[in-house]
Amino acid sequence: MSRITENDILIPALYIVYKNKSATTTIIKEQLVEMFRPTGEDAEVLQGRNDTKFTQIVRNLTGSHYSSNRFGELTTKNANKFSLTPEGNVFIEENVSQCEYISNNFFTYNENIDIATKIHKSSKIKHNLIIYKEDDIINEGKTRQINTKTKSRSDKLRKAAIDFYKTSTGHLKCCVCGFDFEETYGNLGKDYIQIHHEHPVCQYDDDGVEAFIKDAIKNVKPLCANCHCMVHRNKKNAISVNELKKLIK
Repeated sequence: MSRITENDILIPALYIVYKNKSATTTIIKEQLVEMFRPTGEDAEVLQGRNDTKFTQIVRNLTGSHYSSNRFGELTTKNANKFSLTPEGNVFIEENVSQCEYISNNFFTYNENIDIATKIHKSSKIKHNLIIYKEDDIINEGKTRQINTKTKSRSDKLRKAAIDFYKTSTGHLKCCVCGFDFEETYGNLGKDYIQIHHEHPVCQYDDDGVEAFIKDAIKNVKPLCANCHCMVHRNKKNAISVNELKKLIK
């Protein structure tokens, strides 16, 4: 299992300060734990301490290492509260969407670390990290702010996922309950399904599109609206597709 690093939590920590206008180490620590949901060694409580290995890394970022890291460069500290500098605001506004992606999903701890590592890497090397949110490809006609390149790739991923998961007779069924929109609604329901992200879907802007889509298909599953809502119903204790299957059998 992967271990979290200060670099991994730098941008998420700045995001928490940004979201709260200002934040203490305690608030940053609590909200990062909620965001990442650490497991394994990072969830172990340190001997004689109230901190886990994860929260100790947070304390290092905002405390003992503060004067020598980017968190210290992009925030100011007043009465134990951190606020973003003007430069910090500009920096984090470029990464808000990526941080929300971690916050609003229920990926595994290792997957969240991987996303955070990619966010940090992209901020250093100026490679644009494209995050594919479920809303981008859940259904046709969904309206949200999305740039042209991401919209084009999202459309390609949706089409590729639909083609991949069609049965040999050309039907598209929910992979949990088996509901088939075409069987129920006729031609109106043909090729309709919601695309659930079982694992993160993201890529660097200059990665090959076709190779990305071929790999990304493995990370998504077709779900009917009911099953999709049930997977996401409890944000703090969301369930997997396989767990939902067991509940309805």
